[in-house]
Amino acid sequence: MADISTVLHRAAELTANGKGRKAVALLRPVAVAHPRQQEVWCRLAAAHLDRGDPGAALDAVRRALRLTGDRAWAHRLASRALSRMDRHEEAVSAARHALREAPSDGRCQLALAEALGSADRWDEALSAARRAVELDPAQIRCYLVLGDAATRLRQWTTAERAYRAALRHKPGDARIRAQLTRLRQARSGGARPEPPVTPTRPRRDPVGRAGAERLFWHAGRQVSSTAVISALMLLISGLPRPTQPLAWFGLALPVVVLLAALVVLVRTPSGGRWAMLTAPCRNPAMLVTCALVGASLGLTLLWAFQVRLGSTSVEVLLLATACAVGAAALCFAKES
Repeated sequence: MADISTVLHRAAELTANGKGRKAVALLRPVAVAHPRQQEVWCRLAAAHLDRGDPGAALDAVRRALRLTGDRAWAHRLASRALSRMDRHEEAVSAARHALREAPSDGRCQLALAEALGSADRWDEALSAARRAVELDPAQIRCYLVLGDAATRLRQWTTAERAYRAALRHKPGDARIRAQLTRLRQARSGGARPEPPVTPTRPRRDPVGRAGAERLFWHAGRQVSSTAVISALMLLISGLPRPTQPLAWFGLALPVVVLLAALVVLVRTPSGGRWAMLTAPCRNPAMLVTCALVGASLGLTLLWAFQVRLGSTSVEVLLLATACAVGAAALCFAKES
């Protein structure tokens, strides 16, 4: 257990220093070796968040929530991940779950304030941030979120007091001083200030390259599985000799697979669709997967046309099925 503690401590340091990729690489083998350790999954989720992969973070959190341990921490991490995926109401719900687990923990109240701010529910965010300050007055982030919420609601006095309190805890912070300057300008001119320099909603890409690859393999698994099942059904139905009506089903199969791909695309978070679609441009394995699925559909169409012209062979359909199986196998291997 001492070895695990050392690794977890090192991973926490890497994450705190913005080295999420190294932290993920360090924690993955530990998670495989010790799948029942909840802290391992929480640390891995935090590292994925720092790396910019909220989807993978959410998967790790779900593993953590099945285990005994600090459930409030897991729910806080889930709230952050969901906010970055623009699933704001779910993020608020996760933060409330964290607060129910640890009602006197200022970090849970802060997580709720941040989630409410991301959902543009600033009145509630202001109340939650005030409570967070009461519970954890030494936490600078509580004052910053309070200042952000008050700024959004044009409560200038509250905002200035919050930012000044943060500045007392961290003198010389250029971002806080810049926000105070903007705040004074907006207060004197009556104009709405620029967005806070400590935004509740993260500015980084909500998916990131690693997240886009994860989304692609997940989507590829579903699409290729549909192609495999459809091709197998045609193959079995066409034995020993395919019939003319079966050819129409062969012509419809590419449409079925394309509809499955469209459903997967619609279900993908809006911030990750373009990244997922362009991911094969950077990954040869993804290009091979796309080529195999395309070849399977093309060969199925060829077989259907041959049957319409009187052929009774299934060799081309066998090759189409093999291509679909190859694509599915690659997706399953990469996703795991």
